[in-house]
Amino acid sequence: MRKLYRLFFCLSLSPALGQTSLEQDALALDLALQKTKSFKQQIKGKDKKEYYNRLQAVKSSSSLNDLDYLEKLSSLVISVEDHHMSLYQLKSTPPFYEGEINVTPSDSLEGEYEYGNWYKVKVFKKDDSYIGIIHSSDVPHWKAGEIVFTLHRKPNGSLWAIYAHPYTKNYVLCTQERYQQGSLLHSEYILNGQRMWYQKPGSINRYPIKLHAKSPKFQHQILNDKVQYTLIRSFQRNPITTSSSDSLIAELDAAKPLPYWIIDLRENEGGSRFAMRKYLKRIKQYKGGIFVLMNHGTLSQAELLILKIRKMNNVTLSGETTRGMLTYGSNYGRRLKLDEGNLIYYPTDMPGRRKILKWEGKGIPPDLPLKTDQDPIEQILKILESN
Repeated sequence: MRKLYRLFFCLSLSPALGQTSLEQDALALDLALQKTKSFKQQIKGKDKKEYYNRLQAVKSSSSLNDLDYLEKLSSLVISVEDHHMSLYQLKSTPPFYEGEINVTPSDSLEGEYEYGNWYKVKVFKKDDSYIGIIHSSDVPHWKAGEIVFTLHRKPNGSLWAIYAHPYTKNYVLCTQERYQQGSLLHSEYILNGQRMWYQKPGSINRYPIKLHAKSPKFQHQILNDKVQYTLIRSFQRNPITTSSSDSLIAELDAAKPLPYWIIDLRENEGGSRFAMRKYLKRIKQYKGGIFVLMNHGTLSQAELLILKIRKMNNVTLSGETTRGMLTYGSNYGRRLKLDEGNLIYYPTDMPGRRKILKWEGKGIPPDLPLKTDQDPIEQILKILESN
């Protein structure tokens, strides 16, 4: 019988005689999940009844393989809209799919996808979920027939997924996924400078809306005599990032303001509220026109900054909808080990403000949607030229 590990949590459990490993882990995960601010805030009334029905179903079921084990426990985690949570395996053995493959062309999620130049995947619907299996592979560690991901619908219609890391093959819960123009937006990994995500052949090229994988974290440029550009990719407070951020702040303070300011928050990883407020102060002081550039990789503290400035008369949100990962979070970085230490649950401990919960899992839409297959900065410059 697998051992049950409880790290950093006060409550300890003694497994009942005859409990399965999955049942033990489900109970441990349930207790940890109930301690989170998001669970307490969201799971009430009808939602609580549905959650406990789901918990009972997981406890009474059996597991077939690593993927199935993670899927069952993940069904508890995705009961709440809290996208700073995570659940992942340290080591996984992807199973081979042995059933019949039936692809329905009318279903937008189904079909063939490419993952960079590594492998091709066929996605088909089975029961209420979608399965992605390797169709052909140009890398030695993936074989045809292996299950590389699964997609699932939440009751509200949004998606969550289990993805295998393209190199290590360990499975990771993705608490939200977004299908857009032939791409699964949150399936992205950057390996050796190559940015890859699941995309259907011939679908719209999304590279221009993304930053280059090797883009700097901070940058300030004068684009022309009327437009200045600032790239801010992080609000983290580690020594290196803080030093680079402070240098950028000093550069902004020393620069002569121009009539227009493009603030690039694409793929901003979030971080410290203290660091974010330094930029908020400068934005509020600026009297010219501001275009905030954002994409699906804009998250957490960057989204909170956007909420604070979105109603300013001189601010235009441009690009595409943000990630929708902007409340809760973790101050203490606690971990809970499950599945003999092979499965890690990362809970949150910060409260969510009710007025921003409506954006969690959905993201903040732009005022000015930009084409994702054309350079967004060039699009903004053309708009300014035409005016």
